[in-house]
Amino acid sequence: MKLEMIFKTINETYIRYFLIFLLFYFLGRSFYLTLTYFFNQNIEDEKVFGITPTILFPIYGYFILGNFLVIINFITPTTSFFSYLVILVFLSINFFRIDFKFLNKITFDSIIYYIIVPVIILSSAFDINYHYDAALYHLNHQNWLRESNLVIGMVNIFWPFGISSLNEYVASIFWAEFSLINLHYIGLIIIQSFYNFLYFNIRTKNNNFLKYSSIFIILFSLLDNFGLMVVEMGLSIFKKLGNKIPRLLS
Repeated sequence: MKLEMIFKTINETYIRYFLIFLLFYFLGRSFYLTLTYFFNQNIEDEKVFGITPTILFPIYGYFILGNFLVIINFITPTTSFFSYLVILVFLSINFFRIDFKFLNKITFDSIIYYIIVPVIILSSAFDINYHYDAALYHLNHQNWLRESNLVIGMVNIFWPFGISSLNEYVASIFWAEFSLINLHYIGLIIIQSFYNFLYFNIRTKNNNFLKYSSIFIILFSLLDNFGLMVVEMGLSIFKKLGNKIPRLLS
């Protein structure tokens, strides 16, 4: 029975993470399709700073969603019906360009990007506690965004509310009824995109500086997070729940 519960928990974790990842991915794809439409460029051929665009889709999606919610919060709470309607309408842009050719492009690299990397970083979801700052102001601010439109001068209520980031708006719509683990997944999606970028640098071999720098960062991050007597020397990925997006290089 215990083994069955463990497998059930693992499956639920990966399925939930994958669904949130798809939301960010397709929001980013909608944004990219919009840009390519206005600039009349082919989404398959163009690269962003030499990077395959699909690697950056989740990052695009994160910023698009956050900015949508900031604007929407001027008139309504972030969890209102209007918020979800705007998100669905923007997601519908994906239907204007449906390409099933990607099924023929499943490669070893894509397995690394979308299976191996998530499996590794999601291990952090099974042993994580709340961060001190979560109770101090992050969750309080997110709850305020969920229940009210923009409050002018909120910093006068509690000063940390004045230093909150875009992440508060994004996280505010991912609260679950009995768990806040989705907030951790948001940060992990950013981390996944970061590691996909590093792996892309290693595989392309077009730039030795980026290649060897990426190898060093990956090795350093593994030692910093999983090594003996971990001290978090600057690439602390698996921080506690409820804090801002996990640090990459700080």
